[in-house]
Amino acid sequence: MLVKALSRLFATLLCLSFFGAPALSNSGEKLIPFEDLAASFKEEHCAKGASCDLEEVLLRNYLQIPAGVFEFVYPTQFLADKKRAKEIQELTIGLLDVQRVWIAWLAKDTTTVDGALADINVLKDWVDGWNLADIKRNGPKHLGDFHAVVGSSEAVKTANERLAALMHDVEKLGLGPNRPGSLRIGCCPTRRNFMEFVGYCGVMKPAWQESYWIDGIDQWTELWVDSIPFIALEYAPWEDLDITFSRGLSMKKFDKTGLIEHFTEHAALALMRFCFTGDQKAHFEKAMAMNVAIEICGQVNTVDGEGGISQTGAKTQPYSRFVPGGNPNGGILPPMSAAPLAGIQANHWRELLGADRFAKALRKGQKDGAKKAKKDRENPLAKDKYAHFLLEAAEGGAKQTVSAPFFGAAADLKQYPDQAVIKDYRQFFRSYKCGFFHWIQTGFGKDPAESRAKFNQLMASLARSGGDSSKTDEVFQEVYGIPISSASGDVDNLEWRYLTWLGTGK
Repeated sequence: MLVKALSRLFATLLCLSFFGAPALSNSGEKLIPFEDLAASFKEEHCAKGASCDLEEVLLRNYLQIPAGVFEFVYPTQFLADKKRAKEIQELTIGLLDVQRVWIAWLAKDTTTVDGALADINVLKDWVDGWNLADIKRNGPKHLGDFHAVVGSSEAVKTANERLAALMHDVEKLGLGPNRPGSLRIGCCPTRRNFMEFVGYCGVMKPAWQESYWIDGIDQWTELWVDSIPFIALEYAPWEDLDITFSRGLSMKKFDKTGLIEHFTEHAALALMRFCFTGDQKAHFEKAMAMNVAIEICGQVNTVDGEGGISQTGAKTQPYSRFVPGGNPNGGILPPMSAAPLAGIQANHWRELLGADRFAKALRKGQKDGAKKAKKDRENPLAKDKYAHFLLEAAEGGAKQTVSAPFFGAAADLKQYPDQAVIKDYRQFFRSYKCGFFHWIQTGFGKDPAESRAKFNQLMASLARSGGDSSKTDEVFQEVYGIPISSASGDVDNLEWRYLTWLGTGK
């Protein structure tokens, strides 16, 4: 009961981090017809007179695909679409790759890595060999047993069981999920499907309407329900609200690997939530999820967090979810309007799309920031040539320098930069945190082996801390012997070492 209660609390807190007001028109009527969307979902998924409980809905209407520690639940209503059916294979292989990267990072010996890779290759061959016509024909008949749907061999079943067991093996990996069994991950292939599911959640449990039936949810790309993340497979069009939700923007529009980048990043983040148990997505976890996607796809050009911005400006979304800093003077932060996806993905902090962990873009911004900060007599770090970065507004030409620290307790006490550059600040910090935590993992020590050992110790220690964010700085100090950062860089710390590495590199 306690585990279930904590799981429900986590799901609620995660959704409340996007808190906003119900979508209303000037007349006070709801723009998003949540009740109608719920009715449409129930008509498709809930047989007349049958239970419409989530577990029953999943059992009757979704494939339950085993993929190592994950169980991928995919709605059967999309099996008739050849493109969508092929998508099942692509996403399942993505889940296997998340585990491949995870084990390569954390395994204490090469024998463990080699054994896992052999099992993953068996499972990838199995996925590649699926007959999509068989899935379409047999899927609805064997919803609780996907192995029966595709006729899996005993070798495949054994490889899958062995991989799942390894992902739970704290002795071999240093940490593991905080619950037994498979970690379920769902998806919503279309925007209409996603919004119908949102409506259904609010009807299934009316108390959830405060969290789900809100302004801006039409832009979300993830929804947690009873500890199951449901990941949208399309972006919402960034145009006027279409209450039919018949249109979606392909995640492959900008990059052919865009969908897998998005899905594996969210899957990796979910895996960390299951291991670290915190009630919010920490900057560390988000950065490492980005790095998982880069390991798999060679880049990460996802639109992180933008889906949580209200288009109406009725409520200010919590910036602290995305960037360090706050509003020490109190009051309400001004609303942050939406922007076209193309504008976000073309942002200068995204140069090379993370293939170099954004080092080139960060170094340029660092040099420009140092020049501007040097002339600022009120900046106590003006003479520090590595601590500053120059922000630039996409429109209007506004510029502002921001200075370290960006991690640790001192960062949260700082004032947010001006509203004109806040969106650029979010893109800067997205790149900065990705680069910083990759450097910790690979470049902190005298050699890669030392860096990896310290990083693995960090991961295990963070897991043992139970997700208590107040202990994060303490954990970094304990593992590395120096703090993660400081208010002015006057003591040896991890962040200033990274800034120096950036500034002296090429």
